[in-house]
Amino acid sequence: MTERVDNMLVHERPEVHVVGESLGATAGQAVSSGSGAERPRSVCSVLWTGTPSGHRVGLPREVSVANLDDPVVHARRCATSSCRPTGPSGGCPS
Repeated sequence: MTERVDNMLVHERPEVHVVGESLGATAGQAVSSGSGAERPRSVCSVLWTGTPSGHRVGLPREVSVANLDDPVVHARRCATSSCRPTGPSGGCPS
């Protein structure tokens, strides 16, 4: 889609804002950060909501939001087990 926008006349180009929620955020991040991925010039901003493990890509205008009580967002991968909540009541074993 951004290729199509890039090929439009400058004065006719719409602003492109990308939004992804949960696994949609993960998929959007994969497109922007995978091996050999190009970050489209025409993307004005991105908003990720509820991204598993709270991951961010590092795009210039990237915002990630989450509810404080969302266990999916506040989980992290443990070397010895599957994801577990982080914080006072959870985390990876020592």
